[in-house]
Amino acid sequence: MANEQNKQSLIVAWWNTSRNPPRQKRKHAVWSRVYSVVKKLCCDSDIVFLGEYLIEDRLRKLLDEINSRFRRHGIDKEMMIDGRVTEEIGDDFRMACIFNRRMMVPGDVQDFRCYQDLFCEDAEGDDYYRVGIRFPFFMLSWGAAKIDFVASHWSQYSEMDSNEVKIEAACQLRRCLSADRYVIALGDYNLEPYGHALATLGATRSEQYAFDHEGLYNPFWRLLNDENGTLRATNKRMLKTYFPLFDQMMCNRTFVSEKFKCNPEICDKEYIKKHRKRQKTDDFE
Repeated sequence: MANEQNKQSLIVAWWNTSRNPPRQKRKHAVWSRVYSVVKKLCCDSDIVFLGEYLIEDRLRKLLDEINSRFRRHGIDKEMMIDGRVTEEIGDDFRMACIFNRRMMVPGDVQDFRCYQDLFCEDAEGDDYYRVGIRFPFFMLSWGAAKIDFVASHWSQYSEMDSNEVKIEAACQLRRCLSADRYVIALGDYNLEPYGHALATLGATRSEQYAFDHEGLYNPFWRLLNDENGTLRATNKRMLKTYFPLFDQMMCNRTFVSEKFKCNPEICDKEYIKKHRKRQKTDDFE
């Protein structure tokens, strides 16, 4: 997204890696591909969120390598890991946040908190569902403006009691959104942009409606007719006619009021192929 008038820009990336816990036996080959994608996202973005991802030493070494290349090419950028997410998050909600420290700095650690667990009862007993995690930052390049990134990973319908739990999660999430700062809600909602729970969250395709009702503008509506999606399914028959768009990003009325232009993009296989070609020439342009 960008505000040409104030010369402000921000590139945000989200990827649900599905790597924690590991689901494939060929661990080395799988992680090699994961690191290739992470490297690409770090090179192209100002802040990267990785869902279902356990921060480990290999990721830190990867960032050292990326930053070394930045310095070698004279690029004013340095990516680092946000260490505020602890081991207490839980296996299914582990998340890594990587940001450009030349552009933003984390907010007060005391201001950082996981949203409280959403408790509900299902047919098989009691269970907890997490609504999201808020990452507060100060944007150095925007005059130290406050910005909240709210990252969520909502379970599939089979695990989250159909739509009722998601609607309650959306209500709780909306109550936690701050109106006095920039806010970007992002993640894997396991819902299309027109899902009832996202409507409850106040997400809309209309910038004017988001401004008038203090909702969230969802630019991913524009990608619904695209011949792509964010879900890699094994049902080939379904993919011939249907491309689920479960991963989305939304911004609050502060972005709308300041005339930011949002340009959503899905990083598909072609995106990665281009990166591999660029790796051979060690070119960042």
